[in-house]
Amino acid sequence: MPKSIKTIIYYLLLTLLVGLRAPIQAIYDPLSVPNNRLGVHILEPSEIFRASQLVNSTGGDWGYVTIPVRSDDRDYFKWLAFFKACKQFHLIPIIRLATYPVEQNWVEPTIFDIIDFANFLNIFPWPTQNRYIVLFNEPNHSKEWGGEISPENYVTISKFAASTFKQASPDFFLINAGLDMSAPNNRTSMDALVFYRRMFTFDPAWPDYFDGFSFHPYPNPAFSASAYSQNRYGIRSYEYELNYLKRFKVYPEYLFFTETGTRLKNNFYTPAFTSVWRDNRIVAITPFILYAGSGDFASFSLLSADQSQTANYREIFNLPKNIGKPNLSENAEILNNLPDTSSADSPEQIPVRPWWRSLIDFIVK
Repeated sequence: MPKSIKTIIYYLLLTLLVGLRAPIQAIYDPLSVPNNRLGVHILEPSEIFRASQLVNSTGGDWGYVTIPVRSDDRDYFKWLAFFKACKQFHLIPIIRLATYPVEQNWVEPTIFDIIDFANFLNIFPWPTQNRYIVLFNEPNHSKEWGGEISPENYVTISKFAASTFKQASPDFFLINAGLDMSAPNNRTSMDALVFYRRMFTFDPAWPDYFDGFSFHPYPNPAFSASAYSQNRYGIRSYEYELNYLKRFKVYPEYLFFTETGTRLKNNFYTPAFTSVWRDNRIVAITPFILYAGSGDFASFSLLSADQSQTANYREIFNLPKNIGKPNLSENAEILNNLPDTSSADSPEQIPVRPWWRSLIDFIVK
């Protein structure tokens, strides 16, 4: 069958299948319920238990965990186990969409990636009603967007994502990609405020495509500035972004700090959380990163290469935390009764695959 015909049938099938779904509640205000804004950024589902030990410590409950899902890593059982673990250990997942690296760059996403992500992530029973999705990462760096910088392309893909994800389920809560506020204007990066301006020039309605706004308030320069720094490159950088958005009469209701982190060894997170990040619109703060091993991000890691606790880990661990009470999804209880999908090796353990998924897979092959 010619590829163009397959694509048309694929779209028609998806439209039909979405229309057959039972109605689902739309997103709710995450600040209308008790909220534990503490979270952490992880790279692998296997880190989920250690993440819960950190963000739900000192009496806290239902903290957040940010994790990337790559377009070349749509392993059904892996991610089913992840959502099950989030329910078990009381973690609210924030999924950051990602493609995959080729040489020095991450491949630029396409509308087909968006369709695949929306349908793949809609298969799973999520632990909470709100399904938090971050649309990629720091597109004001060329290496994050296929080697080019294009605010216009980011807006185009965001508009398509808003329609696609909401059609799959109105429970998807879309969050824009956090920008790097320290990036200069050169061949490989663009000043974040210039990036915003070009998005508004291309489509003044682009903020309407998102339910929440993501920020990366790192303590720059060199990820080592004081928590009390007042300049636009420090951990108050999000305030400069919010002030810039005000020029366009944009006032985000929900703020997500999906990345932040420091190379300082102590006395950063306590003042940051208790004295600086006090905006009552902040839903979640997920420092980067729980465990980096010996890789490029080792200096940010909250756990050492041998997985021992760093001073920064202990600082976050000892912070006071709230008992979060998020609205659970209608399907949350399903997660309690699922088999251990992380090691499924017998037919009895494998969930029955819906007929329509098999049909779509057959058509697009």
